[in-house]
Amino acid sequence: HLSIRRQRQMCIRDRPSGATIVSGNNTSTIIVDFSTSATSGNLTVFGTNACGNGIISANFSVTINTLPQAAGTIVGDSTVCQGQNGVTYSVPAISNATGYTWVLPTGASIISGTNTNSITVAFSTSAVSGNITVSGTNDCGNGVISANYPVTVNPLPADAGSISGPEIVCQGQIGIVYS
Repeated sequence: HLSIRRQRQMCIRDRPSGATIVSGNNTSTIIVDFSTSATSGNLTVFGTNACGNGIISANFSVTINTLPQAAGTIVGDSTVCQGQNGVTYSVPAISNATGYTWVLPTGASIISGTNTNSITVAFSTSAVSGNITVSGTNDCGNGVISANYPVTVNPLPADAGSISGPEIVCQGQIGIVYS
């Protein structure tokens, strides 16, 4: 009785463009990385051993969903006042985005339009100058963040303080100074 042990390997024949096998090559399980430029395609495999190659598997279709494109230029008021409400900022629609992530200066908050390409912002009485950015999002992650859109937040006037001057005056008195 003679027993021959056949060594088997699995070879990938086809894979989508931009797909790279990072481990498990020539085994029955592989780990694949997909580049940011990967495209949809088919994955096929066949076994191989000292006797030759096996039959190629049926196509296994892999669909590549793309990240959102880079955000465009933000438009809106570049100078606002502390305590100002209803300031609108927008960016052109971002391809492949299903949502939008906005980052605002400290003390600014979105009052409408969250997760869209057009937001309305309120600046608190303690808001400070800073940058606004936005990126598109989808199930695959975040796209490239926009360029910084600098916003200058002008402060409110300081508190008036106490009034000084005489509290009691007479009718007809003129030139009374208050400060």
